[in-house]
Amino acid sequence: QTLLLPFVQNAEEAKAAVERATYPPRGSRGLSLGSRANGYGRFVSELADVQKEICIIVQIETREALANLEAIAAVEGVDGIFIGPADLSADLGYLGNPGHPEVWTVLETAAERIRKLGKPPGILIGPNDAKRSLDMGFVFVAGCTDIGLLTAGSKALLASMK
Repeated sequence: QTLLLPFVQNAEEAKAAVERATYPPRGSRGLSLGSRANGYGRFVSELADVQKEICIIVQIETREALANLEAIAAVEGVDGIFIGPADLSADLGYLGNPGHPEVWTVLETAAERIRKLGKPPGILIGPNDAKRSLDMGFVFVAGCTDIGLLTAGSKALLASMK
């Protein structure tokens, strides 16, 4: 019941993200009672629990978002803050180089700021840098993407067939 909402730049966008991710009366998220996500109508009685249990994580990916970090974290309903290092590195002037030392300095500072604000910091990072991210204070670390896992598995399978 976690939603990761990308490219949040400021408190206004964070408020809008929370509003659109939650059901009425708190928000304006659309509701389909007969959809697959709702068990084709079997889980209607659990909607109140969903509203209480939803976890909203906003993704910050630019210098502007970092400058507004305190205001974003203060928005009611924001449960965590996730950093997208690829987009952030591009915005910092290191297009295609999220491993640049200056980017890592920014990431470490951001993780510390987020923790001090009482929110868990998260990051998407390659598996080789997952431990480093955890050591610098990121609480939840995505060490690969679904397409990355699929690609690696496909390459391994192909190699085993040669």
